[in-house]
Amino acid sequence: DTEKILHIVLTGITAGGALGFSRAFILFYDHDRKLLYGKRGVGPENEEEATRIWSQMQKDNLPLEALLEYDSARDAADGQFPRAVRNLVINLDEEPPDSPFRKTITDRAIHHFTDPATRPKMPEELHPVLANSELIMVPVAGNAGVQGIIVADNAFRNNPVNKEVICFLSLISVQAGLAIENALKYHSIKTKLAELEQLHEALRKMQEELLRSERLATIGKMATYLA
Repeated sequence: DTEKILHIVLTGITAGGALGFSRAFILFYDHDRKLLYGKRGVGPENEEEATRIWSQMQKDNLPLEALLEYDSARDAADGQFPRAVRNLVINLDEEPPDSPFRKTITDRAIHHFTDPATRPKMPEELHPVLANSELIMVPVAGNAGVQGIIVADNAFRNNPVNKEVICFLSLISVQAGLAIENALKYHSIKTKLAELEQLHEALRKMQEELLRSERLATIGKMATYLA
């Protein structure tokens, strides 16, 4: 289940007991159309929401294992930030050659921007989900190529992103890429099996119709001889 994989990955990136980023989202890459589109996001929209959510989490004192449990009903009722992420569409053909999004896809490069004032211009489509804070972008790649990009920020926690954090995030992105690739392959195989079953059922019905037609033809001939 791709959604469950994304939930585990992004929750691990943003959970206080793990990497502790304020927010994170993943963009899937459409190789044919050269588009990046928002698939899933985790995190608060603003500082007020962040304070409320993290205060409640601290009160509940849930372990990381409980946070990683995927709840589709709870997932359907998410906040403004995840909804804004799902509306994102970035056309890479419209991005300049030195765009970090282009380079993350083509070169599988990690981009870490410590100062928002010096980071390159970002696509306008990203403005609703970008904060004026430290930002990191890592490729999500499997054996068959780049699946997308993980973007994480420190909008509200201000935790320093050191080399160790970047290394862990890179390892998570590799595992995520392989898991997503396997999930998509499984889904493709499952779809093809369903199509084959439908074809088999259609052939079976056709065969039954042919047999019925042959029987009717035989009965017709017999009726002719008896007339």
